[in-house]
Amino acid sequence: MQKLYRAFSVLFLFLLTHAVSFAQDCGVVSPVVRIRSSAPDPSNPANCLLTLDVSYQLTVANPFRITVIQAWLEADYPEYWGTTPFSCDVNKPAPSLANLRKGGTGRLPFINIAFEASSATVYTPLAAYRPGGNAPITTSYTVTAGPLVNGQRTITVSGLTASVPNGCAVGNMMRADLWGTRANPNSSWPPQCVNCSNRISLTAPQVVLTQGCAVLNGVAQRTYSLTVVNNITTTEDLNFSFTIYRDNGDNQFNPAADAVIASNPANINVTSGGAFSTGVFPYAGNSGPTADDKLFVFINLLNADNNLIFESLQQACGVLPVRMVSFETRREGNGALLSWETASESENKGFDVQRRLENGAFETIGFVPSRLPNGTGDGARYQFRDASVNNGTVFYRLRQVDLDGKAAYSDIRSLRTGSSAVVLRVFPNPGRETVNVIFPADAGLTDVSLEDMSGKTLRRWNGINQQQLQLQQLQPGLYMLRVQFRATGEQTVQKIVIQ
Repeated sequence: MQKLYRAFSVLFLFLLTHAVSFAQDCGVVSPVVRIRSSAPDPSNPANCLLTLDVSYQLTVANPFRITVIQAWLEADYPEYWGTTPFSCDVNKPAPSLANLRKGGTGRLPFINIAFEASSATVYTPLAAYRPGGNAPITTSYTVTAGPLVNGQRTITVSGLTASVPNGCAVGNMMRADLWGTRANPNSSWPPQCVNCSNRISLTAPQVVLTQGCAVLNGVAQRTYSLTVVNNITTTEDLNFSFTIYRDNGDNQFNPAADAVIASNPANINVTSGGAFSTGVFPYAGNSGPTADDKLFVFINLLNADNNLIFESLQQACGVLPVRMVSFETRREGNGALLSWETASESENKGFDVQRRLENGAFETIGFVPSRLPNGTGDGARYQFRDASVNNGTVFYRLRQVDLDGKAAYSDIRSLRTGSSAVVLRVFPNPGRETVNVIFPADAGLTDVSLEDMSGKTLRRWNGINQQQLQLQQLQPGLYMLRVQFRATGEQTVQKIVIQ
């Protein structure tokens, strides 16, 4: 029995210093944006309402009096300062209301804030965007300043809300400007520095971090599983690497103090609509006094000028009424076959089978009752068939329900279906002594086993990452090649004939 935890994302906006004059005048480095919450906007359900904290380092020797931060969907970006981060024109006046709209008629920025520094540590939100006349401006946030360290002070904007068009599940890319002036607030705000056209990510990719729970020899132990879905609407490949940390107990992400439990520094490529998954693994510190420490995953994005951090909310991991042995999914015609096995059950009513499409929420599609008398015994095997699913990546999980109504969730399994399903090529088939196995280019890590018709495993390859595998010195007969794709958790079986 395992728990799925809600994740928050933290994105690090590395706003580059693109020219010598900018670096000399601007005095702002390493802004950080943390998404505290996300949900449909009650006043406009088609939008995603985000609550943000924004922080950056300010060079005290050269501060702004007024700081302005503005952000648009990439398709709405007006390109007023320039078309790329390397072409920002600092000699332009501050953008007017029309300048904030693409072509003069597009959507206004969904983030538009300006605040004044009345001293090194006191900052006040401004109630009007003077250069833009009636341009809406947000004022419900607070600004604080940290201690002076090596000539820099960290400025933090807390509790900022933003209504992002197109909803929380849509993977839109954004463009953001940060600019500042030392002029009086009653002036036209002539800029002294401009940092423009920074590509950022707020709702892409979709990241699911789960922490499973099992009991081994009476000891509660945890596992981790990471799934990353490429939901970027521009149908571009997603490229990233990741590191997973175990919190040191202070409930704060601190890479210098938190323990690294898993890392993949090499670039991972996920095609549009595809998914990557680590599979399910135990980790150091997953039992005893550190078992309930939360995990953080740091996603190093190459698609944008930011990185992402997701954290899991922890719950206690106690003795479980159901001990899961396995949970697998595989394609079956136009649908999917889910199979799972328990080692033991205690007062288990059964399992809700839940499904989530790429950009949707989990919904229950069926119920499988316990096969044991009164839901108690040494374990059983179960199957559930999802007869028809849409093309693309589909996610499944089990909601195990006790007789007293308590429930817990399994790890999540993903499956590519329809035109996006994995296709395996084996040739020549029939063959003589040697056959070649060709994997899809985006297969990622795979576990491969060669079995005889009795189910006995003759050869096994774990965690391979290659497009071709050659099977040699096979005796005449009939074999089964079983391939498990770690990126999705799906499995495919190919019959091989050796003459």
